[in-house]
Amino acid sequence: MHAFSHHARGLAVAALIGLTGAPALAQAQSDPNGPPPDSRYSDGRYDATQEAYQAHQACESQKTNHAVAGALIGGVLGAVVGSQVSGHGARTEGSVLGGGGGALAGAAIGSSSTHCDGPPADAAYAPPPPPPAYYAPPPPPVYYAPPPPVCEWARDVLYMPDGSQRHRQVHVCQDDRGRWQVAP
Repeated sequence: MHAFSHHARGLAVAALIGLTGAPALAQAQSDPNGPPPDSRYSDGRYDATQEAYQAHQACESQKTNHAVAGALIGGVLGAVVGSQVSGHGARTEGSVLGGGGGALAGAAIGSSSTHCDGPPADAAYAPPPPPPAYYAPPPPPVYYAPPPPVCEWARDVLYMPDGSQRHRQVHVCQDDRGRWQVAP
């Protein structure tokens, strides 16, 4: 009877480890109803994304439940196996170590048994596009401006039919070929 109570105490400790470790394995759950309705998405995008969000949350919840169940089952089985394979005087320690290892392995196996797709795209929850911006007209085109002409004052001599000469100052500029022309 004494061996049975010693064995039962080891199983109880292993189960306690499994139960106390299970909440740590559970994932934080956000609001299962999803984000609040938004008037920006009255075209049905919000409803479709809401359904995808809820389906994803349900899958994640199921994955968490499987991890917890796996931790419990693995903890109990690990405690039993650890108790049986440990030395005669170390059955409690074997139960505790087996229960802890079984709980971790069971949680990993339970969690991996459910495969969830990624969360729904956040496109429907993105902020609305910014208001239309003021678009200024483009800057005027830049035209190549030739260098300013080289101009100066020159003295012009007019020969009159009677043989006299008249002198005057005229404004002359060089053209693109370098020839001097009277400026208009």
